Amino acid sequence: MTTAGRRTGTRKKRRGTIGWKRKAWKKDPHCHYCRKRLANLSEASVDHKKPLALGGYSKRTNYVLGCPRCNHSKGATPYEEFTK
Repeated sequence: MTTAGRRTGTRKKRRGTIGWKRKAWKKDPHCHYCRKRLANLSEASVDHKKPLALGGYSKRTNYVLGCPRCNHSKGATPYEEFTK
């Protein structure tokens, strides 16, 4: 069905990670990998434990907070390999 040239009811609402990120940062404001203290929320980076490129999913159970350095260096490496 269209309204004023726009389709309605066909797209899923995007659920961002900002709510999860804020709660996780308040609970433990440290990088999951190197344990560096993350000074503020904007310094925190949400990472997928199991990368999307390797069949991971975007669910809260697959998220961890990391510093940008660790998140970038982890890339698509599986969590178990990266934490060795």
